[in-house]
Amino acid sequence: MPITSTTPWWRPIALFGRHMLNGTAVFLMLTIAEVSGTVLLHFITSLLQIPVFTSRTLELAERALVVVDMAFYFLFISWMAWKAIKEMIS
Repeated sequence: MPITSTTPWWRPIALFGRHMLNGTAVFLMLTIAEVSGTVLLHFITSLLQIPVFTSRTLELAERALVVVDMAFYFLFISWMAWKAIKEMIS
């Protein structure tokens, strides 16, 4: 006699949707902060005449933050999808 699960079939999908919504919100908040930092950097660079090397270094750091943020976002979404699929199968 197979053991039946008491959780509804849609629960893994709902959990995945909730995690995806939360992960997207966090990703957007970090991206907005990074973009506003870029705008602020360009404004300060033109206003205070910061050296080119310093400006380029800060731009590189900001772009690296965006890439790392995107990588963690896709990793998070993939992990949540894997957990949802495992839960639906079992």
